[in-house]
Amino acid sequence: MSSFVRFKEFGFWTRDEFLLDWLVSALREIGKLDSTQAWQIEIGREWDDAISAGFPGGINPRLDKILVSEEHALFVIVLSKKIRESTIDSKLKRLADLFIALIEGKLKTTSSSPIDYW
Repeated sequence: MSSFVRFKEFGFWTRDEFLLDWLVSALREIGKLDSTQAWQIEIGREWDDAISAGFPGGINPRLDKILVSEEHALFVIVLSKKIRESTIDSKLKRLADLFIALIEGKLKTTSSSPIDYW
């Protein structure tokens, strides 16, 4: 199954297993931080809930809910870059790139766009 990752009015489709791998990797990166602020812990909780509550075709990283400031957006971009640098999995690297492009406003696809970004 696939889920649509949305931020503001744009997003991308990805296979659920790729998204789950990205979320687990992001939580792992948050766990490596020497110190965390309350909002960073809350992002981790949201993603942990997304993993637990997600169903096939309905995994939602809740970007619109958690990316409420430039600081939060930058944090997720940095996490995505760390995931990209730390994996040899080409699918996980591509998913990290898609998260970065979406958050930076460079990805302008919608749920009905052709899937040509994979």
